[in-house]
Amino acid sequence: MLSFIYRLMVSLRSCDEVTADMLATFEEARADASNRGMWSYFLFGIRELAGVLGSPGSAMPRSRSWLFLYGCTLVGLLGGVAASYLLPASYTSEGLLRLEPTQIPAGLSTNLDGLLGPADLDPLRQSVTSHAKLTEVIITFDLYPHIRAREPLNAIIERMRKAIQIEKTGNFGIRVAFRYSDFPGGANDPQKAQKVVQELMARLMDERFRDQSNRIFQTTEFYKSRSSEAAADWENLNRNIRVLPPTDPHFERLTLDRELARKDYESLHQNLAEALVVEDIASRQLGSRIRILDPASSPEGPDTSRTETALYGLGFGLMVGIVVCFFRALKRSAAGLLTPEPSH
Repeated sequence: MLSFIYRLMVSLRSCDEVTADMLATFEEARADASNRGMWSYFLFGIRELAGVLGSPGSAMPRSRSWLFLYGCTLVGLLGGVAASYLLPASYTSEGLLRLEPTQIPAGLSTNLDGLLGPADLDPLRQSVTSHAKLTEVIITFDLYPHIRAREPLNAIIERMRKAIQIEKTGNFGIRVAFRYSDFPGGANDPQKAQKVVQELMARLMDERFRDQSNRIFQTTEFYKSRSSEAAADWENLNRNIRVLPPTDPHFERLTLDRELARKDYESLHQNLAEALVVEDIASRQLGSRIRILDPASSPEGPDTSRTETALYGLGFGLMVGIVVCFFRALKRSAAGLLTPEPSH
């Protein structure tokens, strides 16, 4: 981008051997400044572009171009400094969870392995970011004390939801991040961001364990109930057939019903046995579970420092100044080309 702007500005000069030498020298110096680092490259860009704007061959007068460029840069720098103090600082903390696969013993396979399988992240995310749970987190850690005095709780909860990131990374990783800012900020804002991430990670692990335990319990209870009902049906049919002579017209139908009841009982009892195995595996913590891989980080500073904000303002002001000077020079050059030469 710097090379492109420089070539456009130099093109306003007369195209001669001096111009070609300027471009060649500029490219060599630009490569050298880029190798020395971003700050050297930044200073180099300011010096070279300002030099072109103020050179004798430029379409703009030297004094006006320098003054205007310096003015835009100074205004941008002052704006950046003011923004660094007026805008609220934000702090981001993040941690990493690992979703461990199921550790079923070798040779053991059931039709209910899905109860121990990986967690679906969407329901977990919705649960830990629900209105009630975020309200509890806000009150527990005294989040947004100044904003709460100005905005309703529902708006603050929506703000917090947007600041939370719970996403999969890789095959088994879950990244949890939270960006916190209050206005005016407090000295313990970084610690608040870290505590919220710690709380979210703990709630995700608890929610996963609770969800898995509930599904296993409900499945086991279902098969227990259905198995008992099927056993009772089978026993009733057995008693009815014992007192019924083979010549009875209902004997064959009852015999078929008894066989179907037996098969139904066997199937349900098999599923119950597998559910009990799954319950035992879960109690031994061999099923899929979530554990902490990287704990919540402690922010070392704001996401954007005051120096960076000031430099952004300086760069923006400089860019505006360069663009305006460039178009003014372009306009003057075009006007000069359209002015007829005096006839001799």
